[in-house]
Amino acid sequence: MAKNKNLAELINYIDASTSGGNTVVYARGSLKQDVITSAVVKAGTSGLLIPAVQNTDYQGPIVVTTSGTAGGATISGNTLNIPVYQNSGPAGSSGTAGSSGTSASSGSSGTSASSGTSASSGSSGTSGSSGTSATSGSSASSGTSGSSATSGFTGDRYATTSSTSFTLGNAGTIVIGTMLSYTVAQSIIIVFSSIKFQECEVISYNSVTGSLQFAAPTRTVGSGTYSA
Repeated sequence: MAKNKNLAELINYIDASTSGGNTVVYARGSLKQDVITSAVVKAGTSGLLIPAVQNTDYQGPIVVTTSGTAGGATISGNTLNIPVYQNSGPAGSSGTAGSSGTSASSGSSGTSASSGTSASSGSSGTSGSSGTSATSGSSASSGTSGSSATSGFTGDRYATTSSTSFTLGNAGTIVIGTMLSYTVAQSIIIVFSSIKFQECEVISYNSVTGSLQFAAPTRTVGSGTYSA
């Protein structure tokens, strides 16, 4: 009977022989026998060797996958997944401020006209002819006027009043002037007097109707209900 070297390395009291393409394993000192077709075996509850189950009795071959871009590595059965992590690029730099326009130069003044030359008197003679009259000097041309400067851009407008009744210390909506420059999250002050006002932020503004909605105040001085 030939010795099975692989099984003998695991359990040194097993003899094996081949019969009909199957490995027959015998336990010494016992008449029991079983047919083993698996390359990996384990001891059964009856003391005989039985086939071991992959991923239950022992870890099978590992398959590595790379799904996802976040989270930790996971293993399920014989599959190990390792996400492909990615780094964000750096933030871009801020742009530079534009330069101011140049002021218009004033026009140059015209040059003064020179005076005409005086006519010389005719020479005295006997019955001499009279001298010719002097021509008048030419007038100087006037200087050109400087070009007019262009008007500057119209600035943002915020100053306004409201006749809507409102109680200090609350969020709310009032009607103010139209075509103003209020924007969302802009800080504003609703003032009745120097000792009665509140500071809050804009929620919305309709430049056509003048409806201004604002959040609860971050600071309130004084109290009361006012409409102008």
